[in-house]
Amino acid sequence: MKNCKGIFVGFALLIAISSCGERDVEGELRDHIAENARYDVNQFVLEKLEQNRIVMLADAGHGVRLYLQSVIGILNHWLDTNIARAGSGDPICRNVILVLELDSLWVEAVEEYGESNDPDDVLYIGHLATEIFTTAKLEFYLDLGDLRRRIDEYNQSCSQDQPLNLSLFGPEKPIDMDNWSAEKREQFFVYERDEYSSQRLTAHLEQHPESRALVFYGNAH
Repeated sequence: MKNCKGIFVGFALLIAISSCGERDVEGELRDHIAENARYDVNQFVLEKLEQNRIVMLADAGHGVRLYLQSVIGILNHWLDTNIARAGSGDPICRNVILVLELDSLWVEAVEEYGESNDPDDVLYIGHLATEIFTTAKLEFYLDLGDLRRRIDEYNQSCSQDQPLNLSLFGPEKPIDMDNWSAEKREQFFVYERDEYSSQRLTAHLEQHPESRALVFYGNAH
C-alpha cells in the first residue's frame, strides 16, 4: 500500500506538471522544491537573532553532543557571515551574549579552560559529581575557546570601529544543596530558580543594551 501511495503521489505530480502547458514548468518545480526544502537552521537562528534581543535554544538532554555542537555551528555561522561581510559596514549582531545554564563560577572556569586547554580548570568534584557532565561538554568548552580566538583574529584584521564580541553569561544562582531539605529543594527548583535566572538575565541585558542574547538551556525551562 505504501508503494501504491508513492506511485499515486508521483503520478499526480506528473499530471500537475503536464497540465502547466506553456507555463514555466522548470520554474514552478524549482519554487515547489524551495518551498518544501529543509531550513538552514544556522541561518534561521541568525535571522531570528537579528530580529530579537533574546533567542532561546533548548536541548532535550544535558551533555548530549548533538545539541552542544548545534550551538557551535550557529556561532561559527554568525562569525563566518560577518567575515564574508567584512568591509561592507553592515555587521550582523556585533555583540552576542551566549547565556548558558551555569552560575558565574562555572562560567569563569569555562573561560579559563578555553584559554588554557587545561582540563583541571573544569574537572573538579562539584562538576564531576553530576551525571550531566560529559566529554561532549569538554569538547564544547574547547570549541568555544577556539571560536573566541577566531573572533580575536578577525577583530585584529578588520576595522576596529566594528569589532565582534562573544561573551559568556551564567545567570544561575550558586547553591550548595548538601544540607537542603526536600521541601527547600522543591521550593527553589519549582518556584524560585527560573525567576531568579530571568531577573539576572534581564538586568545583564539592561547593562548591555547593544547586545543580543543567545540562550542555551534545557527544554524544561
